[in-house]
Amino acid sequence: MQPQPLADAVVRNALSDSELALYRERGWVLARSLLDRITAAAIAADVRAVLAARNMADSYLAQSSEYLAGSAIHRLVASPRLAQLAGQAMAGTAHLYMPFTAVKGPGQGEFTFHQDGQYTPFDGPGLNCWFALVPCSVANGCLRLVSGTHRSGAVPWQESPQCPGHRTLVEQPTAWDDVEMEAGDCCLFDRHTVHGSGPNRSADPRLGYAVQFHRTDTKAFFDGSWQPLLQRPRFSTGPVAAFTAQAQKGE
Repeated sequence: MQPQPLADAVVRNALSDSELALYRERGWVLARSLLDRITAAAIAADVRAVLAARNMADSYLAQSSEYLAGSAIHRLVASPRLAQLAGQAMAGTAHLYMPFTAVKGPGQGEFTFHQDGQYTPFDGPGLNCWFALVPCSVANGCLRLVSGTHRSGAVPWQESPQCPGHRTLVEQPTAWDDVEMEAGDCCLFDRHTVHGSGPNRSADPRLGYAVQFHRTDTKAFFDGSWQPLLQRPRFSTGPVAAFTAQAQKGE
């Protein structure tokens, strides 16, 4: 018997003209209610299960790319509608680059400003679709984005003294937008858009999930050379049969 196709987790497959214009102008856009509340809650429960299984509940920024086949996370990562949205923003066909949990525990501090491209450089379009699974506010460490920075390309970086194992800008921004989100909202931002997040001063974890994409023609620099991502993916992105117990950090 053939497996049944997964129900699409995302409720629409296109940005509006105004959303697309904002994305191109600022390097990011907030797309409201891409997930319904029931789906957002199911993905949040999956995220908690991933962290518990991988011994990551107390991580500073708990990131894992593992998810189970048939899970709510699987429905999101494999969403044809999400891929269409991403492709529209990148003006081409979108391909999955890397998915990961984005969790900030209670009492954890700010995540320093950086670009996704500071970890693996791209020579073509890439973007991050960052979903809020609970309400995200200034109080619990919402995203911070610096509009227009996508137009500057890669900027100098250094190892982050506040966030071990991560990178940050040499020159820190002095102004940004705090992007407050409801559960089910999605912030799409370019791989060169400078972003970070504030401290979580609440008593509960801030739960998010990120799905990154690249365009068909994009190459990435890793293993000492430029690699066409369509032929040589940077990461394994498929579901797993069971979680591993080793803690993991993503980009």
